[in-house]
Amino acid sequence: MTIEVLILHYIQEKRQKPSHANELLDYIQQEYMSGKLSIFQYRSLCQDLYFRGAKQTNSV
Repeated sequence: MTIEVLILHYIQEKRQKPSHANELLDYIQQEYMSGKLSIFQYRSLCQDLYFRGAKQTNSV
């Protein structure tokens, strides 16, 4: 999954655009925990989001 596809999934579910990479990071954490993303997809997306400025929070 690419960041572009991730953003489309986010928009479809949340009915709004993400305002920051942190929102996408929280979203993929939820998706991974619910089994919708593999560990490989999760790690790849995390790496890309960290590169784009996302920061880990302790919400999960």
